[in-house]
Amino acid sequence: MMEKSRPCLRKNLFLAGLVWLNVASAAPPVEVPPDAVFGADKQTLSWSVPSGGADTFNIYRGTAPSIPDHHCRVIGAPTTSAVLSETPNTPGSLYFFLISGVNGDGEGTLATDSNGVPVPIGSPCADTDGDAVPDNLDLCPASPDPNQIDSDGDAVGDACDNCRLVANVGQQDANGNGVGDACVVGRVGAWTTGLTHVVGAGNDRVLVFMVGYENSSDTLISTVKYGGQTLTRINGTVVGNYDRIELWYLNEAGIAAASNSSFVVTYGGTTPAAQHFAAATIRNVNQTTPVVASNINATNASTPNPLTSSVAVTEDGLAVAASICGRTGSFTWNNGWSEGTDQSFTSSSSTSADHVVTADGTDTASATHTNQNKRALVVASFSVATPACIFNGINDPDGDGVCAGVDNCPTVANASQSNADGDALGDACDACPLDAQNDIDADTIC
Repeated sequence: MMEKSRPCLRKNLFLAGLVWLNVASAAPPVEVPPDAVFGADKQTLSWSVPSGGADTFNIYRGTAPSIPDHHCRVIGAPTTSAVLSETPNTPGSLYFFLISGVNGDGEGTLATDSNGVPVPIGSPCADTDGDAVPDNLDLCPASPDPNQIDSDGDAVGDACDNCRLVANVGQQDANGNGVGDACVVGRVGAWTTGLTHVVGAGNDRVLVFMVGYENSSDTLISTVKYGGQTLTRINGTVVGNYDRIELWYLNEAGIAAASNSSFVVTYGGTTPAAQHFAAATIRNVNQTTPVVASNINATNASTPNPLTSSVAVTEDGLAVAASICGRTGSFTWNNGWSEGTDQSFTSSSSTSADHVVTADGTDTASATHTNQNKRALVVASFSVATPACIFNGINDPDGDGVCAGVDNCPTVANASQSNADGDALGDACDACPLDAQNDIDADTIC
């Protein structure tokens, strides 16, 4: 049986008792006096300093005097009081609290039973990341996060969540690059045609817009706006007399500021007779540098068909492409690309497509046309939004916005995380950036 009573809190009924701890010890603090009590607010627990003093105090909570299930609730309390906003889950149940003193020589025992045996601690107070939140309560035990922010409510704190705005309790990350599988770049909904597009839901979105035309002159495309917001041109090209294709985009800030769901395209000259439009919403895109790279290709002939163009890509990103042909017909996308639109008008046809990127490297857009006479192709790649570190000075020592725990160069700033040889080191800190074996024979030659 236990030697002394402890304060307990009953739902709708407050019972104050004594708190005791610490058998006599040569080094750790001695027993805290048995005078701990909850205040009138039923939340503030106060106690006295033990003989000989203590540097800090730990508070433990249990469910019954006879069950050694006390778990750490407060670690390192600097004074002799603490606010515990806790209520038993079941009406009529009790919580039992114990307090221990801590000094430079250690922590005193919580209590002893009638045989003088110390009461074991169910969950000892520990604070691995030093944020003053006990490990057993910490949403990120290894990443400092004193505010315990959990934006998506998945019980993984923002400081260590690999997908902060999408709940992913398991933190799945197939390629281990620090971006959760739930947060890789992806298209939201389907591609649409015409000058109206309702942006899909998601975070860190980009609205991609394809504009093409066939015309007797190359009037050029001056501006594209969506809901009054100006899009940014990615790339484009023209072939023959005259078939032009281009890709434009609008970032999350522009999407949020848009006043409606309509595009307005302004040309440098007379509006072309045959116009081609397509749009898609992409989510989880890096808003600082959304476009990794782009490329174009064109042929004023029936060959090559398929027409291809390659672009640099980064893992967990997305590649997007569009093509226009000077004849009617249909397209077939190759290399595993997903067709978005396939439009054919009086004298020309166009298409759009996208492709999920699983690894750094190069992706090749390739499309075949059924009736090609001339063709133009444009391709671009988008990078994934990586979780920024909440407390940069601790979690991100090099200040590049990539948490040290997943940064492939934790002490050298490299926001892009480029890793040409695919080893554990980013190019910015890799002595042999093109040698995955990293000079395995140690002859200073990669």
